[in-house]
Order: sequence, then structure tokens, then C-alpha cells
Amino acid sequence: MIRRHYFLVILFLTGGLHFSHAQTKEQIRAQQQALQKELSELNSNLKEVKKTQKISLAQLKLIEEKISTRQQLINNISTDIKNLDGQIAAYNGQLEKHRQELDTLKAKYAQSLVEAYKKRNNYDYINFIFSSNSFNDAFKRLQYLKSYRTYRDAQVSDIKNTQALIQGKLDEISRLKGNKNVALNTQSGQLKGLESDKLEKDEAIKLLQGREGELGEEIAAREKQRDQLRRVLNDVIRREIAEAQRQERERLAKIAAARIAEEERQARIEAQRLADAAVEKEKIAAYEKAKREREEAAARAAAAEKERKLAEERMVREKKEREERLARETKEMEERLAREKADAARKAERDRQLKRMEERNRAIDEANARDLAKKKAEEEKAKQEVARLEKERETARVAAAVPKTEEQKAEVKRRVEQEVVQESREAATNRGRTYNVLEASKENMTQSLDFEKNRGALPWPASGYVSQPFGNYTLPGSKIREYNPGIEITSNGDPGVRSVANGVVSVVVNMDDGYTVIVRHGKYFTTYNHLANVFVSKGQNVQAGTPLGAMATGIHGKHTMLFIVSDDRGNDMNPSGWLR
Repeated sequence: MIRRHYFLVILFLTGGLHFSHAQTKEQIRAQQQALQKELSELNSNLKEVKKTQKISLAQLKLIEEKISTRQQLINNISTDIKNLDGQIAAYNGQLEKHRQELDTLKAKYAQSLVEAYKKRNNYDYINFIFSSNSFNDAFKRLQYLKSYRTYRDAQVSDIKNTQALIQGKLDEISRLKGNKNVALNTQSGQLKGLESDKLEKDEAIKLLQGREGELGEEIAAREKQRDQLRRVLNDVIRREIAEAQRQERERLAKIAAARIAEEERQARIEAQRLADAAVEKEKIAAYEKAKREREEAAARAAAAEKERKLAEERMVREKKEREERLARETKEMEERLAREKADAARKAERDRQLKRMEERNRAIDEANARDLAKKKAEEEKAKQEVARLEKERETARVAAAVPKTEEQKAEVKRRVEQEVVQESREAATNRGRTYNVLEASKENMTQSLDFEKNRGALPWPASGYVSQPFGNYTLPGSKIREYNPGIEITSNGDPGVRSVANGVVSVVVNMDDGYTVIVRHGKYFTTYNHLANVFVSKGQNVQAGTPLGAMATGIHGKHTMLFIVSDDRGNDMNPSGWLR
């Protein structure tokens, strides 16, 4: 059983090793295919250029790119061969381990066969079982014999599996050696091609050195046209940035005005709320004060009424007492005539007391009337106070509604614009970008993002081949230098030129070498130079594939155009890295 587990571990490890190399192999194969495709395109382009043009720096540039690509392909093949050697060595190491394992398995199996041969008599097995001391002992001996037989079968199976594994490794090594031979043959062919390319380069340099004066004149003429094109492009970028800045200022001004208006509205609402709160507070205070005064007046009136009732009760009581006393006195007066004069005097006194009581009642009524008049006056005063507070509230509301001064408006506008710009910068940072005024609007940001997202997948602006690649050109052994800001495309059929992405036409201008169309894609610009006619106008929205015009005819009788990709700083970028 241990052998079986060991066999499975070896199988797993070898399988895992094969898988780890498979991924690297796929990457190498993909790189080889891409380089071979690029090399094929360069050969095709160079062949087409040779048909229509005499030797030029562009041809030398194409030859140099072909040499560079072929060298990369050779290096890639060398890496592939190195990996194949590593795999072969690893498989050889595993094969040696498996062979050693097979030898060990065979030796142990042979030993088992020898032991079995010595005990080949069936009587020995029967005797071994029946010589047991008990039934359990006999059962255990029987199980032992079965296990021993299973072990021998397992040995045979392990030997066969190991032999199959060894054969599989031999087949894999043979396959890898075959791949290595193919790679070596391919590398040999590419090395011969590299030598041929270098000879072609040397021949081209020799021919170009013989045309050094003529080349200088051609380059000077092209540089003049490209300087004119560069000025137009830089002017377009400056105008687009200025226009974007103007639109951004307008956008910021609108936002600032809206925020200022909102702040003023909120200020008026707050002032109104505070004024309403103050008036309500004063109303409550006036109401509470009037309520207290009414309660005090009512308390005083109740006290006066109580006092009046007490006085009346006292007067009624006194009157009754006086009447009772008068009755007694009358009886006595009847009995005592001499005292009539005194009785008359007491009656006069009683009349005077009644008169005084009536006067006191009139005084209480007058006091109540004065209290009522005072309460009415206080209520009138409270109404006047409420009216005054209402007027103050209206004054505060009007004051809050008064527009801010020009200095205050300018300060608020400056503050709001700074806040909006900061918000835009933070939004750009959250996207992993740097704030750019050409991406201030949502539409322009979308165009930039789409342009970047399709890097390496943009459609070609025209059908044909690259007759002049991007970059610097030099002629070894001379002062001849040239820079191509884009790629020159020569048509082998349809001369139509199309936009490579969604955008807006920034300018259409007629130059010395034909029309030029510049399209803005957010913060990126594409230039289509050397057109015979155009189908679009400035400010027009275009989509990827929208026809822009047709190529003009070049000096070699072929339709050609110059295609340039630039950023917002006017930096040229290799269009080949953007096109699919």
C-alpha cells in the first residue's frame, strides 16, 4: 500500500510540473505569434514601400524595426529552447528516479517469488492454518495469507504502473526534443533572416549616403510642412483649452450664482423664522402679562365684591340689630315719652349711616369701573406692542432680503468656485486621474475614458499599410535626422479616411499639402493630414468610423495620409500602440 501511495505522489508531482511549464509555454507561444505577425506586416509594408518609392529614411526605419522585431523573436525562441531544455532535464531526472523505483520494486517482487517458491506446497499452507492453537488464531492466519497474496498483486500492479509512467516520460521527452529541434530550426532560419536584414540595412545605408544631399532637401520640405502642421495643432490645443476654461468659468459662475441664491433664500428663511420666533415669544409674553393683569384685576374685583358683600351683610345685621333695638327703644319710648327726642336723634344717625353705606357702594362701583378701564387700556397697549413687533419683524425680513454688496457677492462667488473646483479635483482623484479642464464636463470625461479604454483596439483611420513609421530617423555616418510625429499610411485601394473614436471636430484647415482635420476626444487629439477633400465641419460630433474625407495623392502617385495622436500638452504618441 505504501508503494501505491508513493506512486500517486510521484504522478501528482510530475503532472503539476507539466502544468507549471504549460502556462509559460503558452505565453511564449503567444509572444512568438505576435512577433511573427508583426514581422510579417513589416515585411509586407517594406515590400509595398519598395514598389512605389526609391530608397528613403522611412525604408531604413522599417528595416531597423524589422531587425529589432526579428531579434526579439530570436530571443523569444531562445527562451523557448531554454525552457524546453529545462523540461527535458526535469523529465530525465524523474525518469531516473522512476527507473530506480522500478528496480527496487522488481527486486522486492523477485524476493517474494523466491519465498513463495519455497512454500509452493499446498500442504504447507494447510498445515500452517490447522496448526493454530484456536479458531481465532486460525482466522488470523487465513487473513494473513490473503493479505500476502494481495500484497504480491499490488507489487505487480506497481511495477506495471511504473513501467507505463517511464514509457510516458520517454514519449514526453521525445516530444520535447522534437519541439526543441523545430525551435532550433526556426531560430536558425530567423538568424539567417537577421543576417539578411543586416545586409539589407547596410545596403540601404550605403544608398542613402549616396543621396545625402537630396535627402536633406526632402527632409527640409517635409519638416516645413510638419512645422506648419505642428503650429496648427498647438494653436488648436490652446484654443480648445481656452474654450474649455471659458466654459468652466461659465459653469462655475452658474453654480456660484445658484448657490448664492440658495444661500440668500436660506438666509431669508432663517431671518423669517427668527423674526417669527421673536414675535411669537413677545406674543406669548404679552399674553401672559395680560393674563396676569386680568387675574389680578379679577382678584381685586372679587376682593372688593367680597368686601362689599361683607359690608352689606354687616349693614343688614346692623340694620336688623338697629331695628330690633329700635323696636325695643320704641317700646321704651312709648313707655317713656321723655325720651322721644333722643329717639329722633338716633334715627337721624341711622339715616346718616345708610347714606354713608350708599356712598361706599358707589365708591366700589367706581373702583370697578376704573379697573375695567385700566384693563382695556392695558389690552390696547398689548395690541400696540404686538403691532410694533410685527413691524420690527417685517423690517428684519426686508433687511435679510436685501441683496449682498458687490464685494460680498464676489467673495461668495470666489469661495463657491474654489469649492466646486476642489470637488472636481477630488472626483478626478477618486477615478485615479489628475484634474484636467478638458475633462471638466461629463461628455468630455466620457470621451477621454473611452479613448483610453480602447487603447490598442482603435480602428485604423484608413485601409493600407504603414509607409513611414512613428519616431526619429537617423542615417548612420551622417548628420541626416528626421522626426515623424505620427504614421504615414499609404492606401492600396480605398482612399477613405475615418475617425478612430467618438469626438468633436476641432478644426478643418486647408494647408499646403491638402486638408487637415483635427478631432478632439476629451483630452486627446487625432490629426488626419494630407486629405484631398473633407466631409465634416468644425464643431461637428463624429463617431468611430465616421467618414472624414479622402486621402490626397502623394509624390509617388499613391494615396497617402499622416495620422497623429496627441495629448493635451501637444505630446506625440505612437499611433501604432493605439490602433488594433
